[in-house]
Amino acid sequence: MKRQDFIALLNELLAAPLKAQKISSVAEIDPKASLLELNLIDSFALTELLLNLEQRTGTQVNFGQQDPQMLLSVDGLCRLFCAPA
Repeated sequence: MKRQDFIALLNELLAAPLKAQKISSVAEIDPKASLLELNLIDSFALTELLLNLEQRTGTQVNFGQQDPQMLLSVDGLCRLFCAPA
């Protein structure tokens, strides 16, 4: 999946929290910022987001082998779910 497609998918999956924070697109936030600290997700929503990303991208990720911080930012998630450029 290309990064622009991944951003579109994140926009879809995070539509409600983005709207609540008055953010129109994931592209507007710092790609290295924690989605938890931005109040876009909580720990339950993170689990749901990761499961949705696996299903929608067809990518299986062994989350136990990943740096937990990588799972919290747009850049980190893209490294896991986007195809290398």
